[in-house]
Amino acid sequence: MKKNLIILFILLIVPFFILSQVVSTPDSSTISNWKMTGSFLLKTGQYPESVIYLDSVLDISPFDRQVRLTKAEAFFRMGNYNLSKHELDFLLQLNKNDTTAIFKRVLVNIQLGDYQAALSDANNYTDIKPGDAYGWYYKGYIFKNRVPSKPVTVTVKTSYKKAIKNLEKAIEINGGQFYEAFVVLGNIYKNLDERDNALDNYRKAIAADSNQGLPYMNIGEMQLSGKDTAAALASFYKAIDVNPEDQYTITQVNKYLVRLGIYDQALSIFDRWINDDSTSLNGWLGKGSVYLQQKKFTESLACFDKAVSYHPGTAAVYYYHGLANIGLGEKKAGKEDLRLAAELGNAAARKYLETDLRYSESWLPFLFGLLKQLPK
Repeated sequence: MKKNLIILFILLIVPFFILSQVVSTPDSSTISNWKMTGSFLLKTGQYPESVIYLDSVLDISPFDRQVRLTKAEAFFRMGNYNLSKHELDFLLQLNKNDTTAIFKRVLVNIQLGDYQAALSDANNYTDIKPGDAYGWYYKGYIFKNRVPSKPVTVTVKTSYKKAIKNLEKAIEINGGQFYEAFVVLGNIYKNLDERDNALDNYRKAIAADSNQGLPYMNIGEMQLSGKDTAAALASFYKAIDVNPEDQYTITQVNKYLVRLGIYDQALSIFDRWINDDSTSLNGWLGKGSVYLQQKKFTESLACFDKAVSYHPGTAAVYYYHGLANIGLGEKKAGKEDLRLAAELGNAAARKYLETDLRYSESWLPFLFGLLKQLPK
């Protein structure tokens, strides 16, 4: 019932002119046009609109594999992981060895925080495609993230050993070069307080792909934890300089700028994204989150209102909108936002509702779930 309500909600937010194009007895050329339009809208970031066209095809051809995969991808990019998983489950009921669907469900289950299900799918994937380095990479990633990083217990060390084994296998299969695997290995050794091994792997990541700023950001994080603020800032700015278009890494850098109280620079970066694209999801959520950190809840809510207006139906939008409402004392409205985000598959919103925490500064994960891409 909840899924039906969510789907109805998404339908209602799409402009009427899109719905008006769906006819009762379409011919094959019309169906083909819907498929192409749905794929085009996905590529251009118009995810709810993409779903409408894809659903129109599925109403007529419910077993169209490619259309369901595209629809699952649209939901995934919106952060609506439960709905994405529903599409992939459908395909895997038809063919349990559909490796594309298995692989995509690995990513969905990771985002849902269901590492046991993710590992089961990853094991299935590597059994079918043992020569795909990414299958082993994600197994390593899962073993690394299924346990808390601190404190380092025997259980954590055991899981990390399994992670390292799978990541090293991925690197071997990939000919000794694997940027993402080196980053995750560096993060593992960082968590184990093995500084030299961590730095070595971050440098290997840089050698594997010199156009990525994330390793520099991770090095800066280590320097900051070591109280070398000047060196950390140099590394953070290097991360931005190396790839100024990498919004994930820049957002992570801004997290540390905010912790250091350098709010103006963090806001200026998000403002630049908004100036480039007035509908920028990352820009409005990032700017609103900086205001959250400053406890400027009115300004924060205004940013999230913009995000809602431009990106209705996106889980992360409702999560942050809920936090701002709660910060303003509108707990009922805030929890309704969080319930919707949780139903769409936002893990942070689900955790909040399960623990029913009162608003506090500690419950402000900076852009949790936003720009959440691997590795980390």
